[in-house]
Amino acid sequence: MSVWYNLKELEQLNCLTAKKVNGNSRVFRKMLEILDKEWKHIGPLLNRKKKIEDINDFAGYYKHLVKWWSAMTLIFNIPEIREVKKTLREGALKRRVLMEKYSDAMHRIYLEFWKRNYPEYWDIAFVVSPREAIKLGKCELSKKDILKIRRRLNGFALFNNKIYTLAELKSTLKKNKITFEKHEVNKEVKEFKGSSACFGVARGTVRMIRFRDQINTFKKGEILVTEMTNPDYIPAMKKAAAIITDEGGVMCHAAIVAREMQKPCIIGTKIATKILKDGDLVEVDADKGIVKIIKKA
Repeated sequence: MSVWYNLKELEQLNCLTAKKVNGNSRVFRKMLEILDKEWKHIGPLLNRKKKIEDINDFAGYYKHLVKWWSAMTLIFNIPEIREVKKTLREGALKRRVLMEKYSDAMHRIYLEFWKRNYPEYWDIAFVVSPREAIKLGKCELSKKDILKIRRRLNGFALFNNKIYTLAELKSTLKKNKITFEKHEVNKEVKEFKGSSACFGVARGTVRMIRFRDQINTFKKGEILVTEMTNPDYIPAMKKAAAIITDEGGVMCHAAIVAREMQKPCIIGTKIATKILKDGDLVEVDADKGIVKIIKKA
């Protein structure tokens, strides 16, 4: 899995966020009000005090989750925006710390509901959108629709909130005048940088995880290196001395879980999986966002 970010747009969003919350304290309070209001609906589910019984419950959960996450996205990001007032950054950080532990629960709720209600469609659970899941529950998807969704199992992309097969992606990017450049990576580098997701310093041997079936082979104290993590990676992340990813931002799965576990974590290196290999001895300095290669395997 790979994620493409327009870094200029992210910078613009951070500047706009800082301007809004610094200029009007009511904006920040409004975000917190939205979180509290929507939490009344999703909190009992995430805390396992309730469970989704039918498709109407699921549709309601998804509606409230979108509203909650829209506000939470900004709260998660504010502590990293230096232009935001210190008091607001500290307030956002407190709320982020409280909420990070629920990141995997959101994924769990969906999969538990899907497995319980649509076992015959388990193969597409990871490639179907929430809106399509709701349509399936209401018998609004045809056999042709299901077949089209199954084609995503060979690979797909989400672009401008629409899902494309890899065959469709090339023409879509061309139409939008977007091109990807292939950069040659110097595999002889001794160190490289990324963004610090959780501070700390650790040293250990690299273990590359690219596929789900590799997770059980991970050993305690190794350095987890991967493109991106997801909830399946939790067992390996618990054992890891540190975590390094190619992709991700401050709100990505690796960043959230690493902060919860207090594991040194460097994200968004772009090249970690191309530079490192199993057995390399590395130092992960997440205080500075630097990965140093001490000894090649």
